[in-house]
Amino acid sequence: MKTTCILFDLDNTLANTDSLEEIRLSHDLYNLKANLSGISLYPKTKILLDSLIEKNVPIGLVTNSPRWYVDILLEHFELTNYFPVVITYTEAIKFGGAKPSGLGIIKALELLNIEASPQVLYIGDDYKDILASYEAKVTPIVPTWASRKPVSQMPSAVLSTEVLLNFIDDLDNTKLIAELCADKETFDFPKKLLNFVPLDKNANVITLSQNLRTLCFGRYFTKQSPISATYQKDHKLSLEILRKETEENYKIPQYFCDLLVHTIRKIPEYIHSGIIKFDIITVIPAKFERTPRLENLLSQIEENLKNDNVLFLKDLFYFDKDAESSKNLGPDERIIENNTKFHMNKSYVNILENKNILIIDDVITTGSTLRRANELLEAFNPNRILNICFAKTVSMSERKVCPTCQSLMVIRTNGSTQIDFWGCKNRNCSYTEDIKIKDCPECDEPMVIKLNKRGQYFLSCKGYHNEPPCRHAESYNG
Repeated sequence: MKTTCILFDLDNTLANTDSLEEIRLSHDLYNLKANLSGISLYPKTKILLDSLIEKNVPIGLVTNSPRWYVDILLEHFELTNYFPVVITYTEAIKFGGAKPSGLGIIKALELLNIEASPQVLYIGDDYKDILASYEAKVTPIVPTWASRKPVSQMPSAVLSTEVLLNFIDDLDNTKLIAELCADKETFDFPKKLLNFVPLDKNANVITLSQNLRTLCFGRYFTKQSPISATYQKDHKLSLEILRKETEENYKIPQYFCDLLVHTIRKIPEYIHSGIIKFDIITVIPAKFERTPRLENLLSQIEENLKNDNVLFLKDLFYFDKDAESSKNLGPDERIIENNTKFHMNKSYVNILENKNILIIDDVITTGSTLRRANELLEAFNPNRILNICFAKTVSMSERKVCPTCQSLMVIRTNGSTQIDFWGCKNRNCSYTEDIKIKDCPECDEPMVIKLNKRGQYFLSCKGYHNEPPCRHAESYNG
């Protein structure tokens, strides 16, 4: 898959502008010019932009900074002629396109005469950049060269300048490794990269290697928002992960085992791991009376690594019998639940000191369970703890609550019309709700997708039922 366009954020993506934040917010033109002497581009920014232009890759700038500020910075950095299209907050606010809205990205692509697609990359350092990318249906990339601040949202990849330029015409190889495995249903294929997203102890995306605590191999799209539900339909890793919720005796695919075995053997070669070899490998266990998927996976891994002198512990951790499923809990509730109902088996405390320990989990959202596991181990002075997870949830949940029973709602699909709708997670509650696509330009009521008798989708105004009714409708092609 070849890159068709790359759009950039400005602040802390092309240059470190943290010191200018207060000036930008206060519209202090005089102090901006007075403080530019200490501001410069990141070292490889010009190399990257020059290389993209040389390769005839269209580029543009989409930023939440105002026009007056952007123009001064571009002139200072001698970048004024680099970007044929620049969308700033000044323009975007007029059409509701300020990030995290994806409309600013879509507008930039329209001006470049390029269609929004996964072949378009948006490079930014902030969670708003990632959310805007997903809404615009382009690929969000966090750059390794930019801001050192953690990012809570999960991107498609974290890439360096070198990787970006080397794979500009081969984007498939920049995919996260678990997503590639799910696409191909095997680990046995030529791999130019073993791409992962580095996470810190709080499951935030990072670029500072010394803060690395977790290797995350993929993304998981839920049905808790219309945008993520749309992604899930075509995302094989998410669909594979979803199977564990719907199949009682679900077994983790062999390619995950192969990936983990390979990773465990290769981690000591990774210069930032701080690990010569693992002494103990364990998993986040299943809750009471749930299928022990990861425990079974650990047995498969042990069979492959039985000559590597590693101790495999299925029962290093355990949940209380009344521990609730984390998918039913909010972020704060998960922390409380794990702190009170997730424990370490005290029979192992005498073997943990100075050991290198690997913890395997499947899907993380806030990372509260892994964080609790790490805290429990740290009390016994291990040498190094490293975590691995198959995927981190792309958190676009609207956390919509059913007005009838107060349960959470998720996106469901009508089997006959294939139209998505909000449905209550409580199986005993029948409440449903249409998904709003946009506000009606005539009456400001929500517009929702409908299917006519000819099998064509269209947008219908909910104001149709008002008195007097709104008759506005629009064609819709998704």
